[in-house]
Amino acid sequence: MSRARRRPSGLVPISRCPRPAPEELVLKSPAEISATAQTSQGVALADIHGGVHILNSKFEPSTSWQAHSDGRVTHLTERKGILVTLGVCVLPMTRLLID
Repeated sequence: MSRARRRPSGLVPISRCPRPAPEELVLKSPAEISATAQTSQGVALADIHGGVHILNSKFEPSTSWQAHSDGRVTHLTERKGILVTLGVCVLPMTRLLID
């Protein structure tokens, strides 16, 4: 009984895939993603550090900015070409002292 030859699957071995440098990564792990949305510019990802990242059609970051400096982004949506974000402050509330 002869064995049939296996056809190559067309997948690239992992060792030949280029890995981005750590400073080129938008997010360090998938657990840092707090919200996603489809926009007219591409996919928008928000992270737990308050940043928003727009990915192009190749899922590479094209634009990034800090949307909330003291919290994380909880919601993203685009309406009429404007990206709207909502965030939650993660700093502890301080008591106001009134004399």
